[in-house]
Amino acid sequence: MVVFAYAFERFLSWFFNVNIVTDQRIIDVNFPSILYKDVSECKIDHIEDISSKIGGFIRSFLNYGDVLIQTAGTLPELTFEAIPFPDKAAEIINDLIPGGGHE
Repeated sequence: MVVFAYAFERFLSWFFNVNIVTDQRIIDVNFPSILYKDVSECKIDHIEDISSKIGGFIRSFLNYGDVLIQTAGTLPELTFEAIPFPDKAAEIINDLIPGGGHE
């Protein structure tokens, strides 16, 4: 029962994490636990670096990974965890950055 409860809590934590990318900002909504919500947002022009990371056999086989977004100033690093096609997501965000895209 304990293993099921742990697995269920981890699934809910992953399922309810939301990443929103618009042409003006990026919003990352995380639920580290069932009772706590963390919302981070960053304007597109404050992004300094974007990288994608895929690690492990299952993630490589299913093409799931993380996108790490470094921001300017005191803003935290935004992390999109366990998303499909992380390299494509990083490329899309990079194209939105003024002067950073492939125009």
